[in-house]
Amino acid sequence: MRRFLTSLLLVALAAAALATAALAKEMSVSLATGPPTMDAGEPWNAKLLVHGVPEMLTQATPGMTFRNNDSGQTRSFDAKATGRRAQDGQLIYRVRVVLPEGLWEWGLTDSVTERLYEGGVVRVGEPPLEAAPPATSDPTPAPAVADNSLPAWPFAAAGVALVLLLAAAALAVRNRRLQPTV
Repeated sequence: MRRFLTSLLLVALAAAALATAALAKEMSVSLATGPPTMDAGEPWNAKLLVHGVPEMLTQATPGMTFRNNDSGQTRSFDAKATGRRAQDGQLIYRVRVVLPEGLWEWGLTDSVTERLYEGGVVRVGEPPLEAAPPATSDPTPAPAVADNSLPAWPFAAAGVALVLLLAAAALAVRNRRLQPTV
């Protein structure tokens, strides 16, 4: 019996660790509008939208990272909370970006999951590679990256349910064995 309870406890702890790891995936950062045509040395105030579970949102410090395609130089810019939320509940952040001339790859970071959301390429000081979408006042996010992965929390919940089901089955078998025979 003691071995069974010890094994059950270890399995429950493993399931809890997996559920915590699954929650880490439940955060995302997106850019509300595409990058504009940027002039070298001129600021661009970007709006970031952050979505996630409340516990993770309290730790969120999103930002933008840029890498120059020619020199390899990287620059990171931390976003500041605006204290406002979008209509769908996402937190709104602002980040002020100033870059020198060149071709820059950009991505978004959330600092909690340490995930880099790939964004695209912007040409600073020259015409843009692609026409940027028109700016709108609608805070609907433009996804930073196509994330075709499934959310992990349903799998973690299924794992916990399976552990509980196995524990209940084991107890039922044990109780059956201990019943007196007539």
